[in-house]
Amino acid sequence: MSFASRFLPFTGDTRLFAAILGTMVGLISGYSFLPRRSPAPPDMTRPLFADKLGTSPKNQSEYASVVNRTLSRLQERGTLTSAERELLEENVNAWLLSDPVECLNRLSEMSCLSLIDNQALADALEAAARKDPMSLLRLANQVEDSKIHDWIFKTAIVRLAEHESPEVALRALDAVPARLRFSLGEEMGTRLANRLGPKAWAQLLATSRVLDADVVKGMLTVLSKNDPAAALRMLLDTPEAQLRTSRGTKLSLIASFGTMGKFPPELMLQTLESMPSSSFRKYLYTTLSSDLLAKSPDAVGKLIEQSKGDNMLIDAVAIAAQKAVYKSPQIAADIVNGLPGERQRNQVATNIVSSVYGRRPKEAVQWASQITDPVTRHSALTTASRQWINRAPGEAVAYATSAAASGNNSDLLHAMLPAISDSVGRNQAAAWRKGLSPADRQSILAEGARTLSPDKQTALAAALK
Repeated sequence: MSFASRFLPFTGDTRLFAAILGTMVGLISGYSFLPRRSPAPPDMTRPLFADKLGTSPKNQSEYASVVNRTLSRLQERGTLTSAERELLEENVNAWLLSDPVECLNRLSEMSCLSLIDNQALADALEAAARKDPMSLLRLANQVEDSKIHDWIFKTAIVRLAEHESPEVALRALDAVPARLRFSLGEEMGTRLANRLGPKAWAQLLATSRVLDADVVKGMLTVLSKNDPAAALRMLLDTPEAQLRTSRGTKLSLIASFGTMGKFPPELMLQTLESMPSSSFRKYLYTTLSSDLLAKSPDAVGKLIEQSKGDNMLIDAVAIAAQKAVYKSPQIAADIVNGLPGERQRNQVATNIVSSVYGRRPKEAVQWASQITDPVTRHSALTTASRQWINRAPGEAVAYATSAAASGNNSDLLHAMLPAISDSVGRNQAAAWRKGLSPADRQSILAEGARTLSPDKQTALAAALK
C-alpha cells in the first residue's frame, strides 16, 4: 500500500495528497511565535516629485493624492507622526497653490482648514482671483471657517475692483454677506476710483445700478483729495434713485461726508445755502457745526460770521455748543459768547445749565460765570442757583456769600437771591442759615434791599435773625 493510500483511504490520487502536504509545509515554515505586528505604512516621506510647486495636472493629482491618503490615515488612527504631519502640511500648501478651490473644499469637508499656512493661503487666493474671481466668490459660500470665508471675499472683490468693469464689480458685491458689505463696499469704491479716476463715477452711473453708500464713500475718499468741489458736484448730480443710503436720501450722504471732513466746511456751507429750508437742512447744519467744533473751535466763530443772519445756521451752532460742553466747557462758553442774538445766547446757556449740569449745580455756576454778556450770564446763574438751592442750600448760600466777599463772582449772590427768598417762603431758611457769619447775613440783606420787594425783604430779615 502506498503512503498516500495509507493516509488518504478515501482516494488513491497521490497528486491531491502532494498538494495538501505542500501547503501544510509552507504554512509551518512561515509561522512565527512572536507577536504579530500590523504591516508598516508605505513610506510617504520620500519626495513624490521634483518640482514641489508645479502646477501640471500630474503634480496636482499627486498633491491631492498625498493629502487625501494622509487625511484618511488621520481619520483612521486619530493621530499622525511628525513626519506625516510635516508632509501633509507641505503638500497642502502645494495643492492649495495649484488648485485652491478643490483643496479648500476637501479640507473643509475634513474640518482640517487649520492646516493651511496664512502666507500659502494668501498666495493661493491671489492666484485663484487672477484666474477666475467669480469662482472664488462661489467658493466662499462653501467654506465654514469665518476667517477664510472673509479672506476669500476680500481677495475676490479687490481683484474685481482693480481689473474688471465697474458693472461686473458691483454685480459681484451683491453676493457679499451683509456684515461685510460696509467694509468691502468702501474698499471697492476706493480701488475703482484709484484705477479709473473721475471717470469711475460716470461709469458707475452708466450701469444704472443702485449704488451703496459704502461704495460711494470709498470713491469720494479718493476723488475729494484732488478736487473736493468736483467730487461734491458729482454727488449732487447723481440721481436720487441710484443711491442706497441709511436715511434714504442724497442729503444724508452729503451730511455724512461733510462731517467726516471729505469736503471743506466752506464748500459745504455754500452747498447748504442753496438748499431749501427744511428740518433736514437744519440737521446738516448741526452735524457740520459739530464737526467744525471738534476740529477747530475758531472755525465755529467763522461759521457764525458767515451766517449772514441765517437763523437756522445760528441754531445749529447753538446745538453744537451744547454738545461741546461735554468735551470742553470753555469752548462751549466761547461759542455762547459769540452767538449774535440774545435769544440764542440765553436759550443755549440755560439749556446747558439745566440739562448738562442739572445734577452738578456748583459746576453749572462755575461754567455760567464764564459768560461775558451780562444778561445771558445773569439768566444762566439764576437757573444754576435755583438748582443748587434745591439740592444743597447750605453749600450754595455759603459759596455765594464767599464769592461776594472776595469780589470774584460778585453777581452770583444777586442771581441767587430769588431762590433764597423762595426758600424763606417755604419755611426752608434753616437749611442754609446755619453757619452764616454776621457779615454774610448783612451781605444777603443788602442784596435783598436792591432786589426784592418790601414784603420779601421783611420776610428775609426775619429769617436771618
